[in-house]
Formats: sequence, C-alpha cells, structure tokens
Amino acid sequence: MIPRPDEAPWPRVSVVTLTCGSLDVTTACLRSVAACEYPDMEIVVVSNGAGPAVESGLRAFAERMRACSVLVRVIGYATNLGAC
Repeated sequence: MIPRPDEAPWPRVSVVTLTCGSLDVTTACLRSVAACEYPDMEIVVVSNGAGPAVESGLRAFAERMRACSVLVRVIGYATNLGAC
C-alpha cells in the first residue's frame, strides 16, 4: 500500500462494475479489485438482468468478502436496462 504523506484519512473510493451474465468473469474482476487493499473502498456490482443464479452467486460472493472486511454491494435488475 502507498503510504500517505500526512495524517489525513483516505477518501472513500467506490468501484462500480456491471455484469449481465458471467459469474466467473465478474467474481474474477471483483477479486482483482479487492486485492488492491485500499483502506476505504466499497465495490458495487450491478447485475443487469443476469438472472437469479448469477445474482445469487454474487450475493454469496459479497458475503464471503464481507468476512474479509471487503464491502461488496450487489444491485440487481430483473431485466437488462441496455447497459450491456
């Protein structure tokens, strides 16, 4: 981790990613982002009509990451809203 030159708190960083189907690719992406070890980061994954199985897998992944002190939020939409 890069040391801070002063005692100011690290700003909160939100990393947002979008998925519309591949649980394996999305969790690989989320693992890569979580490995950055930034001290005040949240990861937001938007499931854009990916289906219940993918969304359930993402929520289970988020729970496992929470146990490692990594905040992952899952926002799910039942239909693809046109972003992917």
